[in-house]
Formats: sequence, C-alpha cells, structure tokens
Amino acid sequence: MKLSKKLKELKDEIKDIVKEEKPDLLREAVEELYAHVRSYIWSKSPALYDTLRDFVCKKNTGKKCEELLLSDPKLLYELLLEYYNGNKSSAWFTFRYFFVRPLLIKARCLDREEELLEMFVEDPTRFKEEIHRLLNISVTLE
Repeated sequence: MKLSKKLKELKDEIKDIVKEEKPDLLREAVEELYAHVRSYIWSKSPALYDTLRDFVCKKNTGKKCEELLLSDPKLLYELLLEYYNGNKSSAWFTFRYFFVRPLLIKARCLDREEELLEMFVEDPTRFKEEIHRLLNISVTLE
C-alpha cells in the first residue's frame, strides 16, 4: 500500500513539473521558429527584413512579422499588400518565399507549399491551424 501511494505522489509531482515547464518549452520552440524565419529572410535580403520588421509589422501592430506569421497570417499578408501599394504579386511573393517557405522548410514539408498556399487563399484560419499542427504548436500564440 505504501508503495502505490508513493508512486501516485511521484506521478502527481511529475505532472506538476511538466505543467510548469511546458509553457517554457513551447516558448523556446516558438522562439526557435522565429529565429529560423528571421535568419532565412536575412540570408536572402537583410534590408527587406529590417524594413518589414520596423516599418510594416512593428509600426502597425507592435509585433514582429514572424510573430504575425504564426498568430495572424492574414494580417501579415494584408500589411504586405499595403506596403507594396496594392501590388498583389509583390505581396504574395514576399509572403510565400520569405515567410511561409522557411516554416515549411523547418517542418520538413516543403512539398506541401502549393497546397498550403491554396488553403491560405481559401481559408486563412484553416491555414494557420495546419501550420500550427505541422510545427507542433498546440496553443494560441496571440
């Protein structure tokens, strides 16, 4: 009897530790994703990253672009569209190649790029949920 009580206490203690550490682990994983996106964009076009971060995303929302990508991808696209004065080709190119692609590379599913971009056009919320699923993000990032 004493052994089973000890085991139960130990299980409860482990559950408490996991509950306390899980948000930190998730936060670290998300920060790693943000760093990956930043690094990817920076490697392709450093000036573009700085401009988008400072004059598009932070100025309008107080958030970094890579944060918007995971929390509100539709808003990120709309901000890009506004930045490019309504030029859909430029906004789409930037959204696709500088934001979505590094996430798909990280998730090792670049082969699903077309499918996911079509999903974004049809249903941005479903796109966001699928990106979270692919990246194993189990909480809302807002």
